[in-house]
Amino acid sequence: MLKWSVEELQKYRRKPLKFDTTVDLNTSLRERDNEIKAATPVHVSGYIKLDQNVYVVSFKATTTLTVPSTRSLTPVDLPTSIAETEIFAPADEDLTRFADDDRAIMVMEDDDVIDVQKAVEDYLILSIPTQVLTPAERDEDIMPSGQGWEVISEQDYANQKEQNDEQPHNAFAQLKGMFTEDDDK
Repeated sequence: MLKWSVEELQKYRRKPLKFDTTVDLNTSLRERDNEIKAATPVHVSGYIKLDQNVYVVSFKATTTLTVPSTRSLTPVDLPTSIAETEIFAPADEDLTRFADDDRAIMVMEDDDVIDVQKAVEDYLILSIPTQVLTPAERDEDIMPSGQGWEVISEQDYANQKEQNDEQPHNAFAQLKGMFTEDDDK
């Protein structure tokens, strides 16, 4: 588990607590995000240090997530590596000094525990790209299709739209040439 009590962390007031472990987050990641079909054991390394009454947690996590292709829903193994730093602060801590800080600040709901596992899970879920493709879909630009329909790329759509815009849309354009002056006589 990636949880430490504040009492335990008091031993590390002068030097950071370093950690390097592998944890199985497969079940919890799948419960939190139903798009995740599997996750290999997650290697997590980092440190926790006390800095002016807040805990700075810096970690790196690597795993492989299995998620569906956004085109075909075929399972895709997605190697994932994240590196993050968060600040854990007691609920009564004045956080104004962090106004210009780009690190995430977590107010500890339970002032006795630092839960790094939840942070790792959060960042792994957030790291999943909005577009996931199988190698064949990426390399061959394969799009799904069915009977009477097909998915096309944005570029193909723009090209088709441009071609359609060049052709007249006037319903009477088809009648042009059907009547000649000889018909009026």
